[in-house]
Amino acid sequence: MDEVTILPMQDGDLDQVTQIEKEIFPTPWTRRQFQFEIRNHYCHYFVAKIGDVVIGYTGLVVVGSEGYITNLAVKAEHRRKGLGTRMILTIFRKALEAGVDIISLEVRKSNLIAQELYRQFEFHPGGVRRRYYVDNREDALVMSTGYITAGKLREIIEKNEKYLMERNLERQS
Repeated sequence: MDEVTILPMQDGDLDQVTQIEKEIFPTPWTRRQFQFEIRNHYCHYFVAKIGDVVIGYTGLVVVGSEGYITNLAVKAEHRRKGLGTRMILTIFRKALEAGVDIISLEVRKSNLIAQELYRQFEFHPGGVRRRYYVDNREDALVMSTGYITAGKLREIIEKNEKYLMERNLERQS
């Protein structure tokens, strides 16, 4: 894979971000929703790029000591290459910097690949939001890290950085 950079989301990224939204999600966010989010000082959004091309994005809302992952999306042709892991690492680093001690999210009950990724970061199921998704009324699984200390956050980050490094070494062999 060409060199991927992960940067804060900017207005200039929004056309590509909303295009990915439309390709992936049955009820995509609008450009206006993303504009509001990236201007909100509680929100931290990032894009993964190869050159000037956005290939994924993610967002974190921080309120007090709680963080909430709003979304994580990777273009189909770039999935299963460690990009989701890299973006969650970015989120966890931001959470550490912001003093977050619990991170939560919702994921479709049918999205087992995403759930596997989140478990890698020590998210655990904590409940179900019945008929949460408006497109098909699918339930959402609520996942959370539970209370995590800064030391534990660093440990999770280091474990996943090591995982990525080992994975890259395997690919190069």
